[in-house]
Amino acid sequence: MERTHTDILKGLVSAGKRWRYGEKADNLVTRRIVWELMHIIKAEHVDYYLMAFWIFRYSVQDINYWARGAVSSSVVCYCLGLTEVDPIKYGLHSARFVNEDLPKFQFDIEASRFDEFMKRAEDMLQANAEDFDITAIRECLFKDLKPSSYLSKKKERPLPDDLEDEFARYALYFPQTMDLFAAYVNRYPKRDILIYQEQMLNILKEVFHAGGTKANKIRLSIQRGETEQVEAYRQELFASSDLPDEEKEEAWKRLTSNPKAFLKAHAVSSVLASYKYEWPENFINKWKKIRGCNDGLAGVRNADGRWGFIDKTGRLVIPCQWKRTFYFSEGLAGVQDDNEKWGFIDKIGKVVIPFKWKIVNEFHNGLANVQDDNENWGYIDKTGKLAIPCQWKRTYWFYEGLASVEGNNENWGYIDKTGKLVVPYQWKEAFCFHEGLAQVMNADGRWGYIDKTGELVIPCQWKKALFFSEGLVGVQDDNEKWGFIDKTGKVVLPFVWSNVQWFRNGRVRVQTVLGGGWHDIDREGNDVQ
Repeated sequence: MERTHTDILKGLVSAGKRWRYGEKADNLVTRRIVWELMHIIKAEHVDYYLMAFWIFRYSVQDINYWARGAVSSSVVCYCLGLTEVDPIKYGLHSARFVNEDLPKFQFDIEASRFDEFMKRAEDMLQANAEDFDITAIRECLFKDLKPSSYLSKKKERPLPDDLEDEFARYALYFPQTMDLFAAYVNRYPKRDILIYQEQMLNILKEVFHAGGTKANKIRLSIQRGETEQVEAYRQELFASSDLPDEEKEEAWKRLTSNPKAFLKAHAVSSVLASYKYEWPENFINKWKKIRGCNDGLAGVRNADGRWGFIDKTGRLVIPCQWKRTFYFSEGLAGVQDDNEKWGFIDKIGKVVIPFKWKIVNEFHNGLANVQDDNENWGYIDKTGKLAIPCQWKRTYWFYEGLASVEGNNENWGYIDKTGKLVVPYQWKEAFCFHEGLAQVMNADGRWGYIDKTGELVIPCQWKKALFFSEGLVGVQDDNEKWGFIDKTGKVVLPFVWSNVQWFRNGRVRVQTVLGGGWHDIDREGNDVQ
C-alpha cells in the first residue's frame, strides 16, 4: 500500500521525536505533537511541512540557516530539524505557528551561499512538481527568507540553559515598549510584567480555560485593538468562568496590560542565535548563564550560582563571587553581596562603592539611581556619594542632564543633577530627554513633547510616542497607525505603518502589517535596501 504524504510526515515526526527527546519522551511532548499534527492535517498544510523538511534537511543541509519568528513555537518543526529551539523547554505555544493560517516560515540563510540555497531549493521543488502544488509552496516557503552574514560563523556547541533575562530585555528593547523595559530593569519581582504573547495565551488557557486555537484568536484581537470583539470575548469568558469576579477582573487586567506583547519564540531564537554564532567557542559550555556584553564585559554565572565577568575573548577577568550583577556602564557595574546589598565594582573587580543599597541601576551622565531600605530612590555619583537624597517612588536615568522622577502625587516631573525640580510634577508619565525633547503623557493618556524648560512644544495629542532621533520621531494616531513628525510637530511621513522604530544613519525600520516583516525606509519614506 502506497504511503500518503500524511503518513510520511507522521513517520518523520516520530523519528524526530526520538532524535530530540529520546525513546521515552515526556507526555507533554507527545500531546503537543498529536495536537499539532491534528491541526496541520485538518488545515491541509502537510505538504508545506514535508517540502520544508526535504529542502532544509536534505537539499541544502550543508548551508547554514536559522529559524526566526514563530517557527520555534512548533514541536513538529523542532522534530523535523527546522529549528534548534526546543519549544517545550522555553515555554512556547504551538498555536502561534500551527493554526488555520498558512505556516509562516521565516529563516535566515547564510549570506555567502544564499543564491546557491535558492537554486537548490528550486531544484527540489521542480523535482516534486507532479506531487505537490509547488507554486503555493514556493510562495509560503520563500516569502520570508533573508540572507544573513552572521551564519558564516556557525559553531557546533551547546547553548546556555538560563537566558530568561536576556529574552525579556530583547523583547522589551523597542521604542513602543521602552516604558516596560525601564520598569523591567528597575522592578523586583519582575513576574508581574507581561512581556510575551505566550504569557497572554497562558492566562487564557489556565485562568479562562480557552483552547489553544481560541486563545490565539483572542490574543490576536487584543493586540489588533479590536475593541468590540475583545469585549465580546471578555463577556463570553467571564460568563463561563466560576472564579470570583475580582479574580476574573484581575486576570483580564493583566491579560490586556501590554497590547504590544512580544512573540517569545522570536526573542528566544534571536538571543540563542547570537550565542550559537557569535560568542567565542572556548567558554560557552562553562557558564550556566551569560548576559550580553556592555562596556567590553559580559556577566557570567557559574555552576554554583555566582556571577563574574568575561571579556570579548571569553577570558574570565572578574571572578565569579557575586550573588547578582548588573551590566557595566561608564566603567562601573552594580553587584550584590551575600547580605543582598548592592554596591559597585570597576573593570578589574575592585569594590569602589560599598554595599549599602537595596537596589541599584546603571550609571548615566555620571549618576546612578539607587533605592534605600525605605524603598525611596535617589542618585549617587561615581565615588558613591549620595548626590541627590533618596526621596522618590520611582526614577529614570539621567539623559542630557535631566532625569524624570515620580512625586508623592503620582505625577512626574524632572530634576537636574543637583536634585532641583526644574519641571513641576504634572505628567502622568515622563521619559528621558533625547535631542532636547522628552515625551510626556497628560491626564487624558495623550502624549506630547516638552523642552528642557518644561514648555510643551508639541501638544499632547498622540496615542503613543517614541523618542526623537535624527530630528524625527514616530507617533501613533487614533487609528493605531504610526507616522513621523519633526521637532515642530509637523507630520513629515504619513500614518501608514503598524509599527516603527527610531532613525539611525538616515533610515528607520517600519512594519506595514502588525506581526509582519520589517523593512527600512529613508527620511522621505522611500524603501531602502
